[in-house]
Amino acid sequence: MGRRAKRTRRVVGVVPHALRQAGAGLWWFIRHPHALIVSLLIGLTGWAVWSYGQQADAFRVVDVRMPQDSTLKLRQPLAGQNIWDVPLGLVSQELHAQQPWLREVRVVRDLPNAIRITPVLRRPVAQVQLERWYPVDATGFVLPQPHPEASREWVRVTGLGIGDVKPGRTSGNARLQLALRVREMIGRRPASLARRVTEIQVTDAAQIRLMLDDAIEVRCGNEAELGPALQRLQAALKVIARQQLPAAYIDVRFNEPVIGPALDS
Repeated sequence: MGRRAKRTRRVVGVVPHALRQAGAGLWWFIRHPHALIVSLLIGLTGWAVWSYGQQADAFRVVDVRMPQDSTLKLRQPLAGQNIWDVPLGLVSQELHAQQPWLREVRVVRDLPNAIRITPVLRRPVAQVQLERWYPVDATGFVLPQPHPEASREWVRVTGLGIGDVKPGRTSGNARLQLALRVREMIGRRPASLARRVTEIQVTDAAQIRLMLDDAIEVRCGNEAELGPALQRLQAALKVIARQQLPAAYIDVRFNEPVIGPALDS
């Protein structure tokens, strides 16, 4: 009973306090009528502007701007609608569903009477070999734009094995996602190193391997060890360049990298 009485007193006490606050606010407005008038004018002005925007012919859509080479199609015409009534998010979703290989479709208002639609392409960062070579973006989306040969523009990802890697969709393949994380870590290194990496091999997640310039194999170990391994790789490359060593592989799994010489043919 004691606790219930205390809670009741606290609740009852809040009501007079709220009433006192409301009364104080009302009394302040009475003493400062100009503030009340200004607030009313601002509210009425906003309402008038909004009403005008909802009804004025100046805000009727007369132009839908889309790239000329785009094959996206609107399900319903937007011309004639009030520009504020166009559901931008819904239109964007409907257009993106037509071409899911796009990163997004931006739909924005160009006041006073135009809608601008901009398809945003995905940016490939790697490539995988299925029946042909397919570019892949940083999320693992496999773009349905195959090439008969591997491109020099993107790093090759090999050793995926059998998994859910299909064109036109985002792949959750664990090895592919690992390779993309490796590629991201390499991208944070100096550009002189990142440009030289031509292949990321993830056949064994505990033994990640890189290829430099399609000529030097780099043995890195697992993902957790990759940061220090890349530091050791940078140091080893400086030694190779300074001493002009004909290296065939570099093992950076150890504190002292092992540089294997190229075999004479």
